[in-house]
Amino acid sequence: MELIRENRLPEERLFQAVLLQAFEDALSMGQHKQDAYAKQDSYDWFTNKTKIFDDICWSGNFDPEIVRQKFNELISNKTIKYTKVQLKWLRYRWLYKEYRSCTDKGQRRKILKEIKSIEGLKKGEKTKNLI
Repeated sequence: MELIRENRLPEERLFQAVLLQAFEDALSMGQHKQDAYAKQDSYDWFTNKTKIFDDICWSGNFDPEIVRQKFNELISNKTIKYTKVQLKWLRYRWLYKEYRSCTDKGQRRKILKEIKSIEGLKKGEKTKNLI
């Protein structure tokens, strides 16, 4: 993948920047909720085969299969990994979606209790890498 070629079109550079940002998001070890969400969103974007991903890769002058292969290599060699805090934020996100869609009051209370137990992360809990 060549990003330093001199005569790139502005549109090509734009789509390459989109890919670069997605890689940076996936590599982030940030402990904030938005860092974890951006990391998971980029992870999903790279690993789920979608037309929009393919179009962005081709528009950036990259083969989407090679980009996915490089991403999977980063996962395999554990360059892309999640911290415990990031995993808890992702659990929080999932629980919140479940809470919003749940109609049973008892189940909602149970979900809310777990959400509140995770909310301690807002106070800056720090842990070591998990995955």
